[in-house]
Amino acid sequence: MDRLRAKKPTDILANAAKRFVRDLDMMPLYRPCRVPSLFTERMTRSKTDRKFFLKHAHHDHDVTAAVHVWNHPEEMEYVSLELIEDTLDLHLPDDVCKFLRKADRGVIEYVRYRFPYGDRVFTVKTEMTLSFWEHFYSIYEERG
Repeated sequence: MDRLRAKKPTDILANAAKRFVRDLDMMPLYRPCRVPSLFTERMTRSKTDRKFFLKHAHHDHDVTAAVHVWNHPEEMEYVSLELIEDTLDLHLPDDVCKFLRKADRGVIEYVRYRFPYGDRVFTVKTEMTLSFWEHFYSIYEERG
C-alpha cells in the first residue's frame, strides 16, 4: 500500500481542522503565566508555540484536543522528562540538524503529559527551555 496515498485523507481532515482553528482564533495567545500543575509551573503560549503545536497535530481529533488543552493546560497530568538526545539519533545528519535547531531555541528537555479528552487519551509534549519555561510542542493519541 502506498503510505502517502493512505495518509492523504487524514492530512486533508487535519489541515481543514487547523485552518478552522486559525480562522476562528480558537487558540488565543496568552501572556506567560504560572500553571501549578505543570512540572516547571511556568508556561508560554505564543504564536510560535501555537505553530509548532498545530504542526505536530496529525489528525483532526488531535487538533480538537490541542485546542482544548491549549486553553486548559491545568488538566494535563505529568508523566516524565525526556532528554532531547534520547529522541534523536545523533549519528544521522538530519537529527543533528534538528538537535542544533532545538539547542538554538534553548530547548533542553521535553516534558511528557497525559491528557484525557472525551473517550481518548492523548500524550502532550512540552519543550522546557534553559529559563525553565514550558512551550507546547506536540500532541498525539495514545495507542492501547
